[in-house]
Amino acid sequence: MNHIQKTEVLDNEDAAIERLCAETVALVKHTRNIAVQQVNMIQLLTYYAIGKWIVDVQQNGESRARYGSHVIKRYQRKCKRILKEDFRRIV
Repeated sequence: MNHIQKTEVLDNEDAAIERLCAETVALVKHTRNIAVQQVNMIQLLTYYAIGKWIVDVQQNGESRARYGSHVIKRYQRKCKRILKEDFRRIV
């Protein structure tokens, strides 16, 4: 194999590596976008279910609780504390 042929082989390999890299990056970006969309949908459904439970069970279907917003604030603080502790265990 002469010098010109070796150069052509290396050029072809470089082009193939560039193409592979570009396609890999595009695939990773695409799948990250899908993952973000799925997480957003799961969060939306979770928060909807929590809100529905609060209205249906805690407020007996009424738009506002008779006992005031202090219950929601206590609920929020307690959940936040528990979820932070759980998150620390995972990380």
